[in-house]
Amino acid sequence: MLNATGMATQTLAYTKIEKTALLVHSKNSPDATEWDEFFESIKTDVLGKKVKTLLVYSDGGAPQHNQRARLTGLTAFQEIPTEVVMDPGIHWDQAGNRVGAYNWAYAKEAFAHAPDEFDQACERLGITDSGPLKSALEELKAGLETKPE
Repeated sequence: MLNATGMATQTLAYTKIEKTALLVHSKNSPDATEWDEFFESIKTDVLGKKVKTLLVYSDGGAPQHNQRARLTGLTAFQEIPTEVVMDPGIHWDQAGNRVGAYNWAYAKEAFAHAPDEFDQACERLGITDSGPLKSALEELKAGLETKPE
C-alpha cells in the first residue's frame, strides 16, 4: 500500500512471544507482497513447531480470501487455536450483535474480542500472563498506522 507521498506503508506486523504467534493489522489490508512475507515467517514457525496459538489484532485490515485460505491450509492439520481482537466498531453488526471472528486456523471456534477484552482472548488461548503479549502488541502497533487504544 502507498501513502500520500507514494512511499510504501506497512499494514501488518508479526512476531512470536513464547509459543504464541501475534499478527497485527493496521486499518488497511496487506498487499500480496506484504502478506507473502508474513506467510513465509509463520509457515516457518508453524512447521517448526515454534508456535501453538495465534492471536490476531486488527484495526480494520484483513487478508483477502485467497490469503486467508493459504494460512488456513497451512494450519489445518496443526489445529492452532486462534483468537481475534478487533476495533469495537468492527465486530458488531448493524443490529448490535457480536460477529464471530473468522477462524484462520482449522475448524475450531474463534471469537472476536474488543480491545478491552484482550486478557479474555489470551485466556481462551491458555495464556495466563498476557503482559508480554500486550507489550509486543503495543510495539507492533507503534510501527503501523494503528490508532491508540
